[in-house]
Amino acid sequence: MIYELRTYTVRPGTVGEMVKAASTISRDIRADNFGKLEGYWITEIG
Repeated sequence: MIYELRTYTVRPGTVGEMVKAASTISRDIRADNFGKLEGYWITEIG
């Protein structure tokens, strides 16, 4: 099994916008052709 892990750096307070865009715009483009999205993990510090 192969896992893909991506790291994004966003400005404070914009995580909601990034998750919304990733779950709507990019899902329409990518669909489930390359595997299914497992989730988002967000750190509050560091």
